[in-house]
Amino acid sequence: MTRTKNINSSGSNVVKNNDSRLSDARTPTNTSVSYAKIANDLKSSSVISASAIDWSAAGVFTKTLTANTTFTFSNLQLNKVITLVLSGNYTVTMPSGVKVISGEYDGSTTNYIQLHCTNTSTPVVWCVISQEL
Repeated sequence: MTRTKNINSSGSNVVKNNDSRLSDARTPTNTSVSYAKIANDLKSSSVISASAIDWSAAGVFTKTLTANTTFTFSNLQLNKVITLVLSGNYTVTMPSGVKVISGEYDGSTTNYIQLHCTNTSTPVVWCVISQEL
């Protein structure tokens, strides 16, 4: 028995490659998003070699300070949250637009700094700083 299906862009027929139902703009169904499907930059960690932090490169950044450090940001992403894991008894300066809403840097221990980008056109980043207990 041979089965055939109509190929067009309507109803319950088999779709072809230019069917609008195959758009990347579709809203995911519940439970269709899994950890495996999350963008790699949200699942990766990167060591900061100098002082530039590229928000599109990772979700967690680490650095042991060896001098007073002024960080710069590139590729800010609206609503993305990144984590900095910093240590070293030096002064840390964040870019303008960073609003510390809780905590302060303590050079005597490891610091966990979460940064949440709330505006990319005029950069605004909320910052929460905490330390190991």
